[in-house]
Amino acid sequence: MKLQVITIAETTYSSDNVTSCTIPTAAGEITVLNRHIPLISLVQPGVIKVVHKDNEIEFLAISKGLLEVRTTADNDTEIVILADQADRAKSLDMSVVERARERAKQALEKPQTLSETEYRNLVADLAMQEARIKAGSRL
Repeated sequence: MKLQVITIAETTYSSDNVTSCTIPTAAGEITVLNRHIPLISLVQPGVIKVVHKDNEIEFLAISKGLLEVRTTADNDTEIVILADQADRAKSLDMSVVERARERAKQALEKPQTLSETEYRNLVADLAMQEARIKAGSRL
């Protein structure tokens, strides 16, 4: 099975050695296995769990986005996730993430000083920082 996680800036993750992938969606957490039915869903901020054929497990922090599960021409399953942000847990600097979360929390304590756009951006940033913390804690 193949998995790609793509952000605006780059392809954050790509592997064709995946046996299962657990993803936070709008309908709840789902696990995709090979030969999964085709699916399109909204992705919620959270943690993606990737299990490889050699039983290695990787975690990724993900922001909101879109998930597509499709069948390839050779009857394999391909998962494509388009997200605003995504990070591999093993590449995170947790002290930087903690500071970013605290800054977002402090800014949200004074919502009257924020425009609607600033408020939405801070809520999204806080959700991503919390996803990063969850992903990093699973290592």
